[in-house]
Amino acid sequence: METTAFIAPTSSSVLPSEASNDRDITHEQFSAGRRAYDELPADLRPQKRGLLGKISRWKWKQIFIVITLWVGYLSVSTAFSTIAPFFPNEAAEHGASPLLTGFIISCAPLCVVILSPVFGYYIPQLGVRFTLLSGLWLVGGSYILLSFVAAMPSGWVFIFFCILLRITEGAGSAMFITSLYMQLPELFPSSVGTLTVCKITY
Repeated sequence: METTAFIAPTSSSVLPSEASNDRDITHEQFSAGRRAYDELPADLRPQKRGLLGKISRWKWKQIFIVITLWVGYLSVSTAFSTIAPFFPNEAAEHGASPLLTGFIISCAPLCVVILSPVFGYYIPQLGVRFTLLSGLWLVGGSYILLSFVAAMPSGWVFIFFCILLRITEGAGSAMFITSLYMQLPELFPSSVGTLTVCKITY
């Protein structure tokens, strides 16, 4: 069985970086080198390295998915600390002590720590897409309802509903973050580390 060898053009006749002057390469030599490059298989052609090289090989659908996941991750992450500037004063007006106020604020990240392994175990049964979208809906819905707690009566009614909504928000965040880490290897098997670092930096 005969094998065909693909021979790249020599540096002396084609590559401008090897020549002493760009004018030493004629148009015919450049065209010959370009045709030889086009005849090379795709796996033998030099590829761009780094993040820009990986992004250039993505499809528009993959780029849209990355942007959507990053925006969702940013929204879920900011949900933890959005209430910190104004909630302590509102809770004090409704009779909550500073200890209960701190517990209410910390309920969401505490639920993420506890429920993330649970959702990670049940995601294969629930489905990655269902878990991801359900997590976003729970986070968004809990924050919409949390804006109405100021109209509730003071005392334990206010405290109970605040804790309940923060637990719901933490559960939704755990669902979204866990499913996000399981979705990246499936969509981008060769860029998991790059996307993880970019997501955290973002």
